[in-house]
Amino acid sequence: DQADGVVIYSIQPIGPDPLSCAGPPFYLEVNIVNCNPVIGVAKQLVNVTNNGNGTHDVKFNIRVQNYGNVQLYDIQVSEDLDNIFGSDNYEVLELYSTSFDVNMNYTGTQPDTLLLDNEGTSNILAIGASTNIVLNLRILSAGEYENSVFARAESLAGTVTDTSQNGSDPDPDGDKDPTNNNDPTPVSFDDCILSIECPAGSPYEFYVTPGYCGYLVPDNSLDATAQTNCDL
Repeated sequence: DQADGVVIYSIQPIGPDPLSCAGPPFYLEVNIVNCNPVIGVAKQLVNVTNNGNGTHDVKFNIRVQNYGNVQLYDIQVSEDLDNIFGSDNYEVLELYSTSFDVNMNYTGTQPDTLLLDNEGTSNILAIGASTNIVLNLRILSAGEYENSVFARAESLAGTVTDTSQNGSDPDPDGDKDPTNNNDPTPVSFDDCILSIECPAGSPYEFYVTPGYCGYLVPDNSLDATAQTNCDL
């Protein structure tokens, strides 16, 4: 095996018999690079918006980076949201990228779990380059969830893959190997349930979201919109 570096070959052309005349030599310079394709991906929870009705809007940023020494192409990122949040427990609000072509038919449900569109284009990352994918979701019920995305790319040396690391850095330990950093990205939502005894003895049960509290209006009926800031 040849190590990385430049090799110069001297080539002496010789004419056919019977002349066999030697032509002037020329030189061929070859830059040898042992291909080492590496892809890394991270998934970061950017913010959570409490909608006050038991649902939450969440924004994720997905960073994909080329850590190898060759170009990556046909890059794809996938996530099955049914496996994370449960079927019919989420809505895809928005999907976009800083430089990749995204799959506008992405639903998070099989078979539409691919975030990128490689039809008619090739999502590419040069050596050392990175780009972001932003995914906005609405989660319809409270719970604790852990989620990851899976990245794949093609290169001159074959296919490379990685499972996402929580946060903004695919390789937080800095060893140039993002494939050994695969902590999932956690997200959780809590709803409080209060049971209130009305003067007539009929219990009202309703949900209170963090940072708000509900109260009974004077006629003892529950006004779901009657909320005010309070510490819970």
